[in-house]
Amino acid sequence: MSSKADPENAAATGILLAAARAADPALTKANRILSNSSSLDLNLMTAQYVLSLLSSTLPMREKKSTLPTRLKTLSSKISDVRTFNRLWGLIAMLRWAIDTLERSPSDSILRLIAYSQVIVNTLYQVIENAAYLGSLNIVPISKRSIDRFWLISSRLFAAHVILEYIRLIRVRQVSAKELLMDKSAKELWWRQLIVNTAYFPLTIHWSSKGFLSDTVVGLLGTIAGGVRVVPLWQAK
Repeated sequence: MSSKADPENAAATGILLAAARAADPALTKANRILSNSSSLDLNLMTAQYVLSLLSSTLPMREKKSTLPTRLKTLSSKISDVRTFNRLWGLIAMLRWAIDTLERSPSDSILRLIAYSQVIVNTLYQVIENAAYLGSLNIVPISKRSIDRFWLISSRLFAAHVILEYIRLIRVRQVSAKELLMDKSAKELWWRQLIVNTAYFPLTIHWSSKGFLSDTVVGLLGTIAGGVRVVPLWQAK
């Protein structure tokens, strides 16, 4: 009995090992990407907005289905997780500020933009943290102040996006030859422009009473996240 079982077990083990070896490169890549906080956030962001997009379009086809509600709930939960994870964003902001001071752009306009972006994003992170902790009743802030903080943080995000447009234009001016000669630099510039263009209407939407539909918000968010996530998974 055991003599027959041993070859069968060996065969089964061999199949499992072969499958594990075949899956190892993909698992290694996934572990590398998802263990990095910034790339993890990009993946979560993309998932959040894809789910939001689906939840806003599915009801048009399946009005009696509860699937859109479940997808919207999951999207909301991912958004909450991302906001919670950004509570430690100030550490990254301080690191960014030090790097900018140590290796500031030689061009005076790009240097001014870099300093401005550090200040705007640091203020954004402080105010968003206060709004988030206040919404959880961890920090004693009134509902009115919480709403104002959310609005101000959104407007600071919009300011960053506007500064990013100016930066991209200036980079185009001072690095025209490099963008023409260096394919990767050119692709990065266009990718940053697409991401910023997707973000711009979103930041204006969040900075006001809101004028975009859930479908448009989901679509723009998917573009802003997907354009950056795809290269991560395509890289070897």
